[in-house]
Amino acid sequence: MTDGIQVMKTEQKADWLAIFIHFLVGFLVGGATTFFGLLKGGVIYRSSSEKVIGFMICGSVAVGAGYALLQNSAWIGENYNVIPPIPARHDFISKLVLGVVSIGSVIGFVLCGYLL
Repeated sequence: MTDGIQVMKTEQKADWLAIFIHFLVGFLVGGATTFFGLLKGGVIYRSSSEKVIGFMICGSVAVGAGYALLQNSAWIGENYNVIPPIPARHDFISKLVLGVVSIGSVIGFVLCGYLL
């Protein structure tokens, strides 16, 4: 019993704009990394464009969702304290969506790689 003191339950809402921006940055970096990795490996020249595009999209989505979930700790770690970043807020739904998208895209990435 709280003796007249009202306890308020504050639910942390997700900051979807910040999550989307992190996803977009990770998507672009993942796409460029996947493209140059495929180019260096010579896979682009040996496979059809549909398989390569599917592989690149799965890689981009996997990196984008992972970065949106982990944010700055994915790139610079926890030891960067000069200007500490303000992380985007997550709730259960945002973590669930990003986790499912990450796992699904990694599975797609592996299957596309197997088919190449």
